[in-house]
Amino acid sequence: MSFEIGSEGLKIMKEDYEISKMGMRSISTGAVIAGNLSEDDIELGEVIGTELVYRGIHKPTGRPIALKSINVHDKGKRHQMINDLRSLSNHDCPFLIKFYGALYEEGSVKVALELMDMGSLKSVLSLA
Repeated sequence: MSFEIGSEGLKIMKEDYEISKMGMRSISTGAVIAGNLSEDDIELGEVIGTELVYRGIHKPTGRPIALKSINVHDKGKRHQMINDLRSLSNHDCPFLIKFYGALYEEGSVKVALELMDMGSLKSVLSLA
């Protein structure tokens, strides 16, 4: 997969998007993909879950979010993130988790998702 990691962000040429401190945009058109997320849009709360996931508030909507931090230098996590972003940014379905956007910060991509009150899918399945 063709990508570039720089001090300003991450570019994924095959998917035609870049993620920077200014959010996620199309490389070819400059159009915003899935909201114009910036650091100012997020109010961080406590750490939740087993990974680097924070509870927060998406200030423009006032909605609770989960902010997942993904190390772009970890090849496996980077490829999974690219697959996840492809799915989340191309589909707007009420049965899928809401994707608020992504931004780049110091070697990590922060992905803002709808906060699921019942915890992870794994914890919900364990109740069944």
